[in-house]
Order: sequence, then structure tokens, then C-alpha cells
Amino acid sequence: MIVLQFNINNKKGASLLEIVATITITSIALLMIYNILFYNIHQNGVNQEKMMNANIANGALSYIIHQDFTLIDNHLHASVENYGLIDENSCNTLFSDDVQKCMAILSPVVNNKEYHSNNLYIYIIPYNDPIALEELKQSPPPQAPEIFINYLESIDTSQYDITKINHNAISIIVIVESSINPRYDFLLEGVTTK
Repeated sequence: MIVLQFNINNKKGASLLEIVATITITSIALLMIYNILFYNIHQNGVNQEKMMNANIANGALSYIIHQDFTLIDNHLHASVENYGLIDENSCNTLFSDDVQKCMAILSPVVNNKEYHSNNLYIYIIPYNDPIALEELKQSPPPQAPEIFINYLESIDTSQYDITKINHNAISIIVIVESSINPRYDFLLEGVTTK
């Protein structure tokens, strides 16, 4: 009973300074937790998009590589430029044997996001041809993504011997643009052969 009486008689409470200090410390702790959670949620979205773009690029590259080399080669040489562009419009002309499968690969819808010729690029360029690559560097395709231009500039054509150009191979460059930030654009390079 004495303890109970002591608590009732002790009417001292926390001072305003103690309450403000407690609220400040709690607010700082909650703000730090919020920032960590927000960063993790953002990174999760970035990583999910990167993985999705990598899968789409891999599917498109695999699809093109498994097509008849002559079709791809003719498409490349039909262009007056040193490159060819393959997109969903190519399904009716190049891959008319299975347009539905071609459209599913070159114009997919994943997680309610549509991929098409505005964010999925497939370039075909001559394999290790120093002259064609230099011309491409000087005059890149119009509206080419920055990652493709950087890729072209990174190619050291001095290592290629013009007398050993392989006309039985074509480089395929698949680019999937990020909807979050251009620095997350994905580029995948492959080669198809006769």
C-alpha cells in the first residue's frame, strides 16, 4: 500500500524538453527506416526491370539466331546503310511463316508493359567488317539509342583485318530501353552464322 500511495503522491511528470527530445529521436529513427525501405523498394523495381529486359533481349536474340541465315543476310544487304533493323513490322516480311510467334517475341507485353519498336531495337550489322563499322560510327542510325552509339564507339576496328572479313556471320545487337532511367538500358550482342 505504501508503494501505491507513493506513486499517487509523486505527481512529477516528464518535462517538455524530455518529450521533445523523445519525439525528435523517434522521428529520426523512423525517417532512417523509411529511407532504407524506400531505397530497397526502388532497387527492387530497378532489378526487376533489368531482369525483365535481359529476358526479353535474350528471347529476341535467340529467336533471330535460330532463323534462316539467308533471310537475315538478305535483310542486311537490302539496306543501303551498313545495318538492318528488325522489329515487329519485320514479322510480316521476314518471318511470315509464323507471324504470331514473331509478334510474341518482337512485340511482347510483360507485366502490362508493351515492348515494340520504340523500346526494343534489333540491329543487324556486318560481323567484324572495319569499313562498315567505321561508317556506322560516323553515321549511326537515326534515333538510335545512346547505348547503341556508345557500343559502336567502343569497337576498335583497328584489330580487324579487311582481308579476313567473315561474310558468313552477322552481328545481332538487341537493345531494350529502360522505362526507369536510360542508364539501365540493356544491350545484348550475338552472332548468327551460315
